[in-house]
Amino acid sequence: MYCKNCGSIIEQGAQFCRACGAQVDCDELMKEPAQKTEPAVAQETVQRTVYVQPVHVQAPIAPAPPATNDMAVVGFIMAFMMPILGLVFSVIGLKKAKSGAPNRGLALAGVIISSVYLALSVLAALLYMLWFLFVFWMIGSAGSTYASSAVLAIWSIII
Repeated sequence: MYCKNCGSIIEQGAQFCRACGAQVDCDELMKEPAQKTEPAVAQETVQRTVYVQPVHVQAPIAPAPPATNDMAVVGFIMAFMMPILGLVFSVIGLKKAKSGAPNRGLALAGVIISSVYLALSVLAALLYMLWFLFVFWMIGSAGSTYASSAVLAIWSIII
């Protein structure tokens, strides 16, 4: 006898088909094999992983570091050591700052400090020359060695 579900041979007195596991009814047993059909077994679903080619996304470009105004920095530093060079560099840095470069405040501070320091240096030089002229005037007008030695002693203390 043959199974009506799968067409395999079934032994006499069997209640289930060994091939497909279908229950065998005595009415349904056939003398000839039936066409083989798919067994009534639950089919497994195969999951396929679909790979998709990754899309290249360009990383955002980091903003460029801000430009520096080196002339302003150099001018500020030089304002304390050599006021004439500090003034020149600070003025150049200030002009760069007007065209969009940073450190405008530093350039402006360099101009102010250089100008003040330069003015004080010129004033000190003038006072030094006046003192020098005054001392020679005192020596020349005193006419005595005592006065000239006193002026020279004061002069050596000051210098």
